[in-house]
Amino acid sequence: MDIKIFVPDIGTNNVEITDILVKIGDYVKKEQGLIVVEGDKTSMEIPSSHDGIVKSIMLKIGDFVKTNSEILILNMKDKPLKITTNFSDEKKTKDNFLFHASPLIRRLARKNNIDLKIIKGSGRKNRILKEDIIAYQDSIKNSYSNHKNKLENYSSTINSNDLYLSDKNKILHLKKIKISAGINLFNSWNSIPHVTQFHEIDITKIERIRKKFNSNNFLNDSKITLLSFLIKALVLSIKKFPLFNSSLSLDKKSIILKKNINIGIVVNTDDGLLIPVIKQNNIKSIIDLALRIKKLANKARSNNLSVNDLNEGTFTVSNLGSISSNYFTPIINLPQVAILGISKSFIKPVWKKRNFVPKLVLPVSLSYDHRVIDGVYASNFLSFISGIISDVSFLIF
Repeated sequence: MDIKIFVPDIGTNNVEITDILVKIGDYVKKEQGLIVVEGDKTSMEIPSSHDGIVKSIMLKIGDFVKTNSEILILNMKDKPLKITTNFSDEKKTKDNFLFHASPLIRRLARKNNIDLKIIKGSGRKNRILKEDIIAYQDSIKNSYSNHKNKLENYSSTINSNDLYLSDKNKILHLKKIKISAGINLFNSWNSIPHVTQFHEIDITKIERIRKKFNSNNFLNDSKITLLSFLIKALVLSIKKFPLFNSSLSLDKKSIILKKNINIGIVVNTDDGLLIPVIKQNNIKSIIDLALRIKKLANKARSNNLSVNDLNEGTFTVSNLGSISSNYFTPIINLPQVAILGISKSFIKPVWKKRNFVPKLVLPVSLSYDHRVIDGVYASNFLSFISGIISDVSFLIF
C-alpha cells in the first residue's frame, strides 16, 4: 500500500526546501524528519505522518512549497529487517540509525563537516544539542593537541639524544651552494604539482654513429656524447611544443612563452650541483654542441662559471647516464615548467616480424608542471623526441 505525504499546515506559504533528509529506499518512522524548509523568519523540519519505505521523492532542494504540497510517496507494506546476524547487517543497521536534531543543528553540522551519526545527543530522547557539537569539536582539538605534543616531545628527544649529544655522530655543515639548491628544490616541490612520465628511446642507430665518429678521433681528446644529440633533439622538439619553454606569471593566471630556447645541464661538482646554461645562439651543430657542453662542465667543476653561464635557462636536463640508474623523478627547476631526466641505456629485446632484435634503449623521465602541461601534450612531446633520435637524419639540419 502506497501513501502520499504532504506538507502539513505550517502557518506560512512559499518556504524554501534547504535539505532533504531521506532518500529512495530509506525506511522512515512516524515523526521522523523528511525535509527542512526555511522562510524569512523561520526554519523547521517537516516530519513524516506514517511509517514506511520511501518509494519516490517529489521535491528537490531549492523548491518552494506550501501547505498540502506533496513531499514523497511511502510504501507501507514492506518493513526493514530488525534482526542482524552478520557484520554487513550490523553495518546496515548502524547506517540507518535515526538521530534527532533541529534544522539549526543540522546546518551547523554540515558547515563543520560533522557526521551527526557519531555524536551522542544529551537532550530529551537523545536529541543532539549545540553543546554536543561543541563538545565533539573540543574532543577532536584536544586529541590533535595531545598527538602533536607527543610527536614534538619524541622529536626533541631524538634530536637531543641521538644527533647532537652522542660522541659517535659527526656533523657535516652544508656548503652555501647546497643550502641554496636545497631551498630552491623545496620551494619547487611544494609549489608545483609535479607529474613524471617515463619513456624509452631507441638509440641503436645514433649510438653506432656516435661511436664510429669518436673512433676516428676527429676532435682529438674531445668526444661527442649522447647528451649532445639529446639536446639538439630537445631544441627541435621544444620548437614544436612551445609550452615546455615557458613559465607561469606571478599571479598564476598567464603562461609566458620564452623567445629563446636555453637548455640547462645539471653538473655534479665537489661543492654540489650546478646548472650552466647552453644558450640557443651557441648551438650550431652537434660538434659545436659537444664542445660547448664540455667547456661548461669543466668551468663548473673548476668553479669558473660566470653569472651569464648560469642565467636565462628555460629547460633543464639532468643526466644520470653514467650511473646504474633505471628511471628517477627529477624536480623542476623554478621558474621553468619541465625537466628531462636521463638514465643509463640498456639492451632490450624487441619483437620484429618473426624474431627478437636487440635494441639499445635509453630510459628518460619527464617531470612537468601539470598547471601548464597535460599528459597528452607531454606524451606527444616524448614521442616526437623519440622519433628524432631514432632517425638521426633529422639532426643534421
